[in-house]
Amino acid sequence: MAATNCDSHRRVSLGDGLQYEEYSIKSVKVYLLRIPVDRFRFEYHASKTPRTPSEWQKLTNSIAVINAGMYSYDNYMHVGEVIYRGNRMPSVPMKNYQGIFAFDPVQKGFPQAAVFDLNCTPLNYIKHNYLSTIQNMRFTSCVRGESLWGRWNQVHPMSVLGQDSAGNILFIFTPSEVAPRRFREYLERLNVGLKNAVYLEGGKEAGMFIKSGDFTFEGVSRGKPYPIPNVITLHKIEKEGQR
Repeated sequence: MAATNCDSHRRVSLGDGLQYEEYSIKSVKVYLLRIPVDRFRFEYHASKTPRTPSEWQKLTNSIAVINAGMYSYDNYMHVGEVIYRGNRMPSVPMKNYQGIFAFDPVQKGFPQAAVFDLNCTPLNYIKHNYLSTIQNMRFTSCVRGESLWGRWNQVHPMSVLGQDSAGNILFIFTPSEVAPRRFREYLERLNVGLKNAVYLEGGKEAGMFIKSGDFTFEGVSRGKPYPIPNVITLHKIEKEGQR
């Protein structure tokens, strides 16, 4: 997939189809991890003891960590319903949040993970076929011509989780001060293949951490890592006989 309209571009293959990408466009920095869902799996973690993404990575022995979403003023409960492996987690369902990240399929034949827009896919269908669902705001729309984030003019760093046209899951982070609508437009111009996406977090809490072999990336907002209570972590799917 060729990048377009960017000032700089770099890719690093991390093995098993996992690919780190970074872009620069009009002073906006974009860091992206492209994840093939047939080789990797996802976990949800939450704790009343917030940790930085790198601390979460060590604790969970994961390859990558990104925000799971925004959290309430108690500094713990996820804003948006979370069902993890069939169990309801401490979370606040939001009727107006129409984005779902689903993983842990119930049966074979379904992708290991996918991003859904409830305007085009019924929630009952998603919950019937996936054991884990995380509800967040939509970053993109499946409805042609629908405008999102039109009145949101605040600029800030942000974390986004998306899916590309080939079915790969994308961990996306920018430390730049940019409005969500503008950031989405930049991603479209970069031709990263973004199809569906949910907004995870904005401001100093947004971050991403990757550690694969000798490669390490720490994405921080406003100069330093910030402890967060809820994360999505990435793990390799081990084949039978492997430990």
